Amino acid sequence: MNISEMDSFDVTGFVIRTNNADEVSPSTAKIGELWARFYANAAPKLNEKSKVFGLYTNYESDFTGAFDVIACSDTLSPEILPDSVQVTV
Repeated sequence: MNISEMDSFDVTGFVIRTNNADEVSPSTAKIGELWARFYANAAPKLNEKSKVFGLYTNYESDFTGAFDVIACSDTLSPEILPDSVQVTV
């Protein structure tokens, strides 16, 4: 494994809040739908140099608590991707 430091950068994409219990059942799972939305709406706006990220953040507690998942890219912006969020990583 190679660990390296990098400068911070902005990513833009879509966010959902979920928990592990909800992700077990197809009727309550949200992560698959998040990625489907990202690839339907954001992927056409990416270029060959775009990097795509899946960020897991804002953990409520342990593995039973809620958390955010952000499907995002470093070459998008809120101006070109409506209803998106932008975060610095």
